[in-house]
This record gives sequence, structure tokens and C-alpha cells, in this order.
Amino acid sequence: MAYLEKVDGYKTVFKRQEKGGGAIRFLGKDDMWLVSHQIPARKLLCDETPELLKDCWELDPASLPSDLLTIGALVA
Repeated sequence: MAYLEKVDGYKTVFKRQEKGGGAIRFLGKDDMWLVSHQIPARKLLCDETPELLKDCWELDPASLPSDLLTIGALVA
């Protein structure tokens, strides 16, 4: 589990937010109660994206709240 932040100019692309060594937490089988839901996602591959999107994730828009589906002040 890691913190994600939205990539500027994209509706559904997020990157890992750098919050220090404690930002990533590995969950064991008994820790699944900590996560309320899972959002379908796919990691963007280096050969299909510009350098800016390296190591980013595209999240399923149907699983995101509508306030995250904006670019600037425009609503999707």
C-alpha cells in the first residue's frame, strides 16, 4: 500500500507520492481489514508512455470519486 498523487493534466493517471521510508506498507493476509476497497489499476509501461509517466499507474475511472476525474477546473 502506498500514497498516490494525481499527475497534472491527466484524469486517471497517478504516481507514488514520496513521503519517506514509512510511506510504503506491505500488507499481510491478516491485514486486509485495513483496506476498505481495491481500485483496479495497471502500471504504465516505459515503452508505451512518455518519460513523465514512467512508473505511473492508470486507475479505473469507474472506481474513482467524481471529484478526482477533473483536469484543472474542468469536470470530466
